[in-house]
Amino acid sequence: LHLDTPDNDQINDILNKGTSMHNKIEKQWLDSGFAIDVEQPVKDDINNISGIYDARIHDKTAPGGEAIVDIKTINQKGFDEVVKTGQGKDVNVRQLNFYLGQLGMKKGYLHYVNRDTNQRYTVTVKFDKDLLQDTINNVNAARDEVRGMLERNEISRGDLYAPIDRYRILADVAPYSEEFKNMETILSRSN
Repeated sequence: LHLDTPDNDQINDILNKGTSMHNKIEKQWLDSGFAIDVEQPVKDDINNISGIYDARIHDKTAPGGEAIVDIKTINQKGFDEVVKTGQGKDVNVRQLNFYLGQLGMKKGYLHYVNRDTNQRYTVTVKFDKDLLQDTINNVNAARDEVRGMLERNEISRGDLYAPIDRYRILADVAPYSEEFKNMETILSRSN
């Protein structure tokens, strides 16, 4: 619903730094021949779920000789937690597990990068069929919740669009409406 869209400069800086770090690592991996490809889409047409993995790599220890790596940039506290437990964060494991399931792969990695120190730590993730089904169930439950909110008029269909998309639609169909003026005000404040 875009209710958690970043709206302050600090969060935007974090996202921009993370994207820059991703791009740098992916380029290094491609240039060295470690990565086969990067930033490729993965889609489950049956459940209408999609994502983009960060890198497919050569991995002699993985069945088929390839594995998926998802890069995660995190702060010092999160990094320390991952190192201490030796396990990836649940949401990251679920995301990578989805990619593995869709691609028929048995093994992948979460490559954590500390945004503050550039330290790195990698966690191995093995495909888990039950975890994939649980993730799909969670997605479907979230969709049901949104449908219920629509039915109870707690939100409108317009709330399903990002603010910039609502602005563009209103500019086309109702450029003199109060809704358009309100959306224009909201967007001007977010810059």
